[in-house]
Amino acid sequence: MDKYKKLIYNTFILGIGTFGSKVLVFLLLPLYTRVLTNADYGVVDLIVQSSNLLIPIVSVGITNGVIRFGLDKTVNKSDVFTTGLLTVLCGFGIFLLFEPLISKVRYISEYTALIYFYVLMSSLRSICSQFVRSKNLVRLYAFDGVLSTITTISFTVLFLVGFKLGVNGYILAIILSDFLSSVFLFTAVKLRRYINFNFKDKSVPGEMLKYSIPLIPTTIFWWITNVSDRFIVAYVLGTEANGLYAISY
Repeated sequence: MDKYKKLIYNTFILGIGTFGSKVLVFLLLPLYTRVLTNADYGVVDLIVQSSNLLIPIVSVGITNGVIRFGLDKTVNKSDVFTTGLLTVLCGFGIFLLFEPLISKVRYISEYTALIYFYVLMSSLRSICSQFVRSKNLVRLYAFDGVLSTITTISFTVLFLVGFKLGVNGYILAIILSDFLSSVFLFTAVKLRRYINFNFKDKSVPGEMLKYSIPLIPTTIFWWITNVSDRFIVAYVLGTEANGLYAISY
């Protein structure tokens, strides 16, 4: 019976961490619609959705491998975390080569630097949080979700209301929140202990990539199903119409 109680407890704790992001969107929407114009919010939506598409591609979906192999008690945890970290950094290095292409995409071209930081910080935070989750530190994982919600709200109010940075402030708030979340998890769990480039089992990186890469198309297809219409609306009707559409959604 204890295992069922543990399951219910862990589910509840993980639910708190996940629910925080949903509450965040609900609480901040009135602020967004008051401070940002419809066109600005339309651009913000395109930036966020573009970044969310790029994240699994740049990181090669390695976060799936981190949680899968991190839970496996037969696999060395240093091999898992180091593989995840190296994959993200190498993928981001390759992604930098496509900057001339990204900078030519309509509506988001002037925000290329922010998109790069968004993708990097989000990927690093995902690696850290999923590794922490794989170590069954569910309370810490949930607390990080709450902490991320608080920091995002704080930075959003500061940048949008205080400094009036508009689109840049919106994206910068998310980037800084992900950065602080990564630093918090890295420090709290002492993740530096799990960085070891001398792999104890040299087959782990290959096995993690073999597991993660086939999952990338699934993420992309879900993105196409749920989000691609935003770009169609923006190209046909403009960013103002997309802003209304995104807010309604």
